[in-house]
Amino acid sequence: MNREYIQYNNDMKYFHFTLFNLRDDLKIEMEDQQSISRSMRNYKKELMEATMMVIKHYNAENNYIIPEEDRTIEVNTIMVKCDNDHPAVYYSLKETGFAICEYCNMKYVYSVNY
Repeated sequence: MNREYIQYNNDMKYFHFTLFNLRDDLKIEMEDQQSISRSMRNYKKELMEATMMVIKHYNAENNYIIPEEDRTIEVNTIMVKCDNDHPAVYYSLKETGFAICEYCNMKYVYSVNY
């Protein structure tokens, strides 16, 4: 065998060896990325569950019920503003004569006699 053939063979062996190592490194890297991806998904899921638990606990602690008769307010204007522990919202009583707040269920009734 001539020297160039041996050198070529050795170079090819080294090339194949390098390719196999690269392939294995890529496999490991892909597995690591998938593992990290799974970890991130689990982290996001756990964070969301913890957040929901805090919200549920807070709502349960601060939940109170206002009796129906106390939730009805007679007013003498056709435009009312409601801001009972929620963002301020405005309702028009012109068409129906009443409005129910979407946040707190407070009922506003237009009354001429009020």
